[in-house]
Amino acid sequence: MFTWIFRLAWLALSGFLLIRIYETLFSRDQTTSIFPFVGDIGEVDVSFLIAGVAWGIMMTFGSFTGASGPSARRGGGPEAIAPATIIEVRRTGLTVNDVPQYEIFLEVEPVEGDSFVSSIKQLVSGPEAAHLQPGGMLAVTYREGNPDRVALADPGSREVEQTMLRWRISHGLIPPELIGARTRGISEPASVLELRPTGERKAGQVQVTARLLVMPSDGSDHFEVDSTVFLHPEALSHAQVGSPVFAMYEPSRPDLVHMTIQRQESLA
Repeated sequence: MFTWIFRLAWLALSGFLLIRIYETLFSRDQTTSIFPFVGDIGEVDVSFLIAGVAWGIMMTFGSFTGASGPSARRGGGPEAIAPATIIEVRRTGLTVNDVPQYEIFLEVEPVEGDSFVSSIKQLVSGPEAAHLQPGGMLAVTYREGNPDRVALADPGSREVEQTMLRWRISHGLIPPELIGARTRGISEPASVLELRPTGERKAGQVQVTARLLVMPSDGSDHFEVDSTVFLHPEALSHAQVGSPVFAMYEPSRPDLVHMTIQRQESLA
């Protein structure tokens, strides 16, 4: 819905600017306009200036929402979601309302197909910028016929979560014996009793073995179990001893548990 509103506003501003330019250059009566809210031609046209600034801002930042007008659709092909690894982050020098703009260079790794390098410009506040570190993971959307244009995906949407999960499975970030627990299991509250790094790294993530105290929500007895998982380095601070986490497991196999930092849904 927001995308269509954005595009309609962009088209309305474009039409207004074109008409005002035509009136200024070719109108026989240089004192009137078809728009009742603008001043006489030849005077300072405040409405034209405001519309021009708004049009420029929409053209500059519209790509962040995937709604930058007709050019956003070039290349055709269905929209796809894919994980992307941050390669480099640079300040562009542009600041809007004290929020700096960054150019984020990414290696996009589709679940199927070859990876490719792209970039996106984004206004990022100070706290958010601290999380934009090389090696970090983001979810992006792109047109399969035009991979040069990418946009940040909503990390909270179910479709993004499902795509990221399939990518983790395909890259071996979930041990084979825990795939059933992660894709078909239930999610229950748990607490970290002990955390031990294994020393293995893969796809920029580190493997740890956590001793968990699982607290089933159905009132059954608490139990302890080990879970070996890959975590992004930034997520380790949320998996320290005493941290609340979640344990996913199939009811018939409570000995096979996949730990998650936040409650996750299964693929079922």
